[in-house]
Amino acid sequence: MSQVCQITGKGVMRGNKVARARQQLLYRSPKVYKPNLHSVRVMTADGTKKRVLLSTKALRMVKRYVAEHGFFPIEKFL
Repeated sequence: MSQVCQITGKGVMRGNKVARARQQLLYRSPKVYKPNLHSVRVMTADGTKKRVLLSTKALRMVKRYVAEHGFFPIEKFL
């Protein structure tokens, strides 16, 4: 399973791990920043449930939308 949110598109980022004492360019090593993803079952507009991989921000957005409308139009994002 890929590490990408299916709504926001948030994915893996790469950067440098920098030692605090030695911040020169010589003391840097690669680091991977992974998104905070959750596997969630979401009810669609036609009443079926679909399993999606969502970031925490997208999960909050979906919960807010479901509280108002009772479903989430996941077909627009897939």
